[in-house]
Amino acid sequence: MNDEWVKVRKGSSAQAHEIRPLISFRRTSFGFNSYFVKHADLTKFRFVTIYVQPAHYKLGFKFHNDKTDQDAYTQLKSHSIQVGRLFTKFAWLRAVSQLEDERARRFEPLKNPDGLWEIQVCPAFETVVSDKSKIPSSTTGIYRYRRGKEVVYIGRGNIKDRTLAQERRDWEFDKIEYSITEDEPEQRKWETYWLDQFFKDHARLPLYNRIKGAQDKSQKS
Repeated sequence: MNDEWVKVRKGSSAQAHEIRPLISFRRTSFGFNSYFVKHADLTKFRFVTIYVQPAHYKLGFKFHNDKTDQDAYTQLKSHSIQVGRLFTKFAWLRAVSQLEDERARRFEPLKNPDGLWEIQVCPAFETVVSDKSKIPSSTTGIYRYRRGKEVVYIGRGNIKDRTLAQERRDWEFDKIEYSITEDEPEQRKWETYWLDQFFKDHARLPLYNRIKGAQDKSQKS
C-alpha cells in the first residue's frame, strides 16, 4: 500500500489567470492565449510561418498576410494553428506536446531582432532506448532512467558513460530517455528544471537522486 501524499495539480482553468503572452503546445496544434493575441495584435494576420533551431530547442513564429508563402500555416479564428505534421517531423516538439502537465507545455514568446516571436522550448527526453549499447558514445545532454512508468533518476553529462558508471551497476531501470545538448550550462539548467518539476509533482526527488544526494552528503561529513 502506498501511503505517499501526491499534490493535486490544477487543471486547464489555471491558464485563465495568466496575464502574460503564452504559446501552448496541444496534441496536434499550437494555441495562442488571449493576452498574446492582444499583445501582438494577431487579429491583423491570416498566416504564420514557423522557424526552428533544433540544436537549441527554439521555435520562431512570424505572423503575416503573405498568401504566396507556401510554407505558411493558416491562423484559425480560434487563435490556433494545426501542426500535426510538424510534430511528426520533429521528435523534440512531439515530446513536449505529449507532456501530461499542461503548464509544462506553455511558453512565453519574446520578439527577437529579426521580428520573430521566439520561444525557448524545454527538452523533453524525446529519444528513448532500452539498450544502453544503442546510445552513441559521444552523446551528451540530459537524461532520465525509468523503471516501468516510474522515473528513478534524472541526470546530465555523457549519457552512455554515466550509464556504465561503476556506482550504478546495481541500479534497476529498464529504459533511458534523453535529449541531446552539448552546452554544459544548458545541461545544468535543464537538469535543474526537470528535478524541480519532479519535486513539485511528488514532493521528493527520484529514487536514485535521493540516494546519490545522501551519499554525497556523507562523503563531505
